[in-house]
Amino acid sequence: MPLIGKVNRDLALDLDLFSRGGLEILRAIERCDYDVLSARPAISKAHQTRTGAARAQRQGASISPPWNGKLREGGLTQESTSDGIALYRAYAECRSIARREAKNFYYAFIALPTQRRNAICAIYAFMRKADDLADDESFSIVDRRAHLDKWLTQWRAVCDGGQTEDPVFLAVHDAIARFALPLSLLDELVAGVTMDLDRADTGSADTYATFEDLYRYCYLVASVVGLVCIRIFGYKDARARNLRRRPASPFS
Repeated sequence: MPLIGKVNRDLALDLDLFSRGGLEILRAIERCDYDVLSARPAISKAHQTRTGAARAQRQGASISPPWNGKLREGGLTQESTSDGIALYRAYAECRSIARREAKNFYYAFIALPTQRRNAICAIYAFMRKADDLADDESFSIVDRRAHLDKWLTQWRAVCDGGQTEDPVFLAVHDAIARFALPLSLLDELVAGVTMDLDRADTGSADTYATFEDLYRYCYLVASVVGLVCIRIFGYKDARARNLRRRPASPFS
């Protein structure tokens, strides 16, 4: 397709895969002798796997600590951190989690370029897991805290270059490298969940003694999400970080 050579890399990749899929569907229609009423044409699993692998390889591949490489704030670094096929499947799992659990959030981000959409879904899946561990009332507060601590220990091992088969960890690790996401922001995201556990542990109502305490909670559960998102969306003016900190609290 001549158009592929005239657009940016992400769009070229999407166009290439779209055209490949369309041609394969046409071949499937031909194989069923054009009788699409009696037999639904379908793309084989093998072809889907080959297409997914080709996409992952074209996006780039290689797991090293996410702070290595040339990183910059507020945009894509073009760095990739993991095996291509495993990474493709990891992001697919995160998109599936976002589609199933987030619903409205997922469709709000669907128009983003592929790599940015993947990163947003990965961060959502990461926080969804943290929330689920903290909110699972089938376990005691003590057990929930232990499960969350174990999960965090596994995550930090991945950040230190350890191996993982967890698709969410794999995708988030890659997103950190691609978009220069500070690890401290992810720690703060989880800290907001931990504050919920702390209050549940004491049995106190969901109120705070001082505005400073309330602001701290709102910063962790709302502002930090925005600080992660603007790095994935991309920004040029450093004042965006301060603007993202201020509005979250009144609306949280």
